[in-house]
Amino acid sequence: MNKRKTSPAFFSRNAKRSKHQSSLDSFLSCNVSKSRTNTKTYKEDAIKTSSKIVNLSSEEETEEPNESFIRDAKQSAVLNLKEEDEEISFSPIEDNTGNCVSPEVSFEGSPEKKRVARAQTKNRSLSVSKPKQYKISKDVTSIENGYKKCPYFKRIPNTSFVVDAFSYGAIPKVNGYFLSHFHYDHYMGLGKHFPGKIYCNEVTAKLCELKLNVSRSKLKVLPMDEALFVDGVEVTVLDANHCPGSSMFIFKLSDPEIYVHTGDFRASRQEDNEMWSKLKPFRSKITKLFLDTTYLNPTYCFPDQDAVIGKVETLVLSIVEKFGKDNVLFVFGSYTIGKERLFLRMAKVLDSKIYVDKPKFDILTCFGWPEVTKYVELKSKTATIVVKQMQEIKVDNLRHLCAKMTGSRRFSHVVGFIPTGWSQSSGFSLENDLKPTTVQGNVSIYSVPYSEHSSFEELRNFVQFVKPKEVVTTVGRNIQEMQSYIKQWLKTDLH
Repeated sequence: MNKRKTSPAFFSRNAKRSKHQSSLDSFLSCNVSKSRTNTKTYKEDAIKTSSKIVNLSSEEETEEPNESFIRDAKQSAVLNLKEEDEEISFSPIEDNTGNCVSPEVSFEGSPEKKRVARAQTKNRSLSVSKPKQYKISKDVTSIENGYKKCPYFKRIPNTSFVVDAFSYGAIPKVNGYFLSHFHYDHYMGLGKHFPGKIYCNEVTAKLCELKLNVSRSKLKVLPMDEALFVDGVEVTVLDANHCPGSSMFIFKLSDPEIYVHTGDFRASRQEDNEMWSKLKPFRSKITKLFLDTTYLNPTYCFPDQDAVIGKVETLVLSIVEKFGKDNVLFVFGSYTIGKERLFLRMAKVLDSKIYVDKPKFDILTCFGWPEVTKYVELKSKTATIVVKQMQEIKVDNLRHLCAKMTGSRRFSHVVGFIPTGWSQSSGFSLENDLKPTTVQGNVSIYSVPYSEHSSFEELRNFVQFVKPKEVVTTVGRNIQEMQSYIKQWLKTDLH
């Protein structure tokens, strides 16, 4: 009997698939428990988290999903994950050259169909931007209780606290899990079965209840601007000026031992800025400053938010004057939360309603803002402003949206806005008029450097103002370069 020979290519393909599956399993291990006793509950969390991230379903599963559905949902989460925060996207799987490749798939049908399917899969490219890179330590690669070990830059020294560390399971000797704000890269791993006590402010607590089904009994709401004791540590929560509900934490163990974790923050310096005035008593006393270093690069010296809002306002008014208020549809990109100041200001300027979908409407109402009540609506009969997910601000999507919303109205032009600090790298200048990055027919798209993170210059001013004894960077791989800037800043006082 002749045995079928196996070609070297067969082993090569399977080795690659094995490697891809290993990468997939490694990513998913953050959300799925290794413990058999908790398999059911963590399966439910994995499915519901996946459903929310990739919009598989807005409804809860009413019965326990089977293994095939769990696998498909988790794989969809890996392939289609869209992060809320502006510098975030997740790169699913990479080969040895750094190129994105598809994970293992099964092919059915005749040999010819299998061959064609394999060829199509091989040539399929995944459009994925660079992921947010956290500071790497040896701790990250070690395993603890079936999870990646929590890295040092998420741990508050000499306490039982961690910040934004929900993807590491129940961390030994940790009694308090602090959540700085409701962006996926910070709450990743959090679900209704998360075992620890979660400390956050009121807005973030409401969002955890709404989107993650976390029980209110597990959420320990901290008041803003008020010192209180948690496990013997004095904790103060300040507004981080990042997105609604964003928090900066001050942990005071004793006068010589103070730790400040900024979370994600925008350190705009203005005469009446509350953040600076409330940090003034801690100047030169902070033991360690855990700093959001997303834009710690001289390239990103973008203007403050009010200046960018002013430029967008000028542009919007000029377009309305040229084409007429009721003839132009303005579409603003956003994340789950974030960019609200920009589109709410435009609604005020145009005295226009803002159309959002039901999930976005529910999120906005969590803030308790009177502007939301005044301008935001679910029906699109009168709105000339629409808010969509950032990745949806594309020409074809805007054309489709325009046709869908037209009804009795006829919009002659559609103008989309992508507000992100990354656009500063394209040479934005406040001295020049805003120019569209894309124009096709009656559709124009503008990328503007409206950021909710601190610019390079603002980071410098902030570090020089608070004068910490040590700075721990929380974002970025180029640690030595960032620390070289920080050391220079600490040698000079803020003028």
